[in-house]
Amino acid sequence: TPVAEAIARCEEVLATAEASRRSTGIVTKHLALLHAKEGDFDRGRALCAQARALLEDAGARMVNFGGSLDAGAIELMAGDAAAAERELLRDYQTLVDLNETYFLPSLAALLAEALWRQERYEEAEAYCRTAQELTAPDDVWTQAAWHSAKAKVLVRREGAVDEAIGLAREAVSLLSTTDAPVWR
Repeated sequence: TPVAEAIARCEEVLATAEASRRSTGIVTKHLALLHAKEGDFDRGRALCAQARALLEDAGARMVNFGGSLDAGAIELMAGDAAAAERELLRDYQTLVDLNETYFLPSLAALLAEALWRQERYEEAEAYCRTAQELTAPDDVWTQAAWHSAKAKVLVRREGAVDEAIGLAREAVSLLSTTDAPVWR
C-alpha cells in the first residue's frame, strides 16, 4: 500500500478504535512509522511518544516494548544513529532482565545497525551475536537484519569481504521469501 493510502487507512481505523487505548496505541505506532517513511520525522517521533503513552496507560507493557523498535527505526530513518541507540536501549535491559525473547532479538539487530553506523564495530558485533542466538528461525525480518548488520561489521572490522557478501546474500534470500514489499 502506498504510504499516503496507509496513513489514510490508519486514520480511519483510529476514528473507530477510540474506545480502546490499546488498539489506538498500536495503530498510532504504525502511523508514526508511516509519517517517518514520508520524511516527517518530527511527526513520527511525536506519534511514537503518543503511542507509548497510550499503551502504558492501557497496561500493554509487553506490546509497549516494541515502541523502542519503532522509535529506533524512526531515528535510523532520520539518520541519527546515536538517538536510535538511546531509544533502543530504553527497553533493552528490561527485556534482558525479563528473559524476554520476542522483542529482544529485534532490538539487538537494530542496535547492531545503530552502533555500526557510529563505527563502534565491536559493540555492534556483540549485538549481532545476541540477535543470532535469540532469533527464532521463522522471524525472517530479524534474521535478515542481523545478517545485514554483521555483514557490514565484518567488512569494516575485519575486511572479510567474501564472508560479508555471503551474509548479505543470505539476508536478501531470507527477505525474498516474504510478501512484505517494505522488507524486500
